[in-house]
Amino acid sequence: MADLLEVQGLNAWYGESHILHGVDMRVAGMGLEDVGVVSAIIRDVARDRAVLMVEHNLSVVANICQHVTVLQRGEILAEGDYATVSQDERVRVAYMGTEEH
Repeated sequence: MADLLEVQGLNAWYGESHILHGVDMRVAGMGLEDVGVVSAIIRDVARDRAVLMVEHNLSVVANICQHVTVLQRGEILAEGDYATVSQDERVRVAYMGTEEH
């Protein structure tokens, strides 16, 4: 719940800033209701500013992000909308492995 309260303060904290960066949502362990609330808050904050977000919950990424950049070892692996990036074979191999591995 502390994470939820932290996210709720983002709009006030960043005020008129056009870029909000370093949002690590850490939704692992949250109930579905809390994940939904946090996602709605981030979506609201992102209406009038760019948000740089680190998130591994793909449902949250798909729900919030208009543009996704996937990194592997500090290098850009793929960029684009979620549908495109999630189907990129390089991304699938890097994060989900292959049938052989």
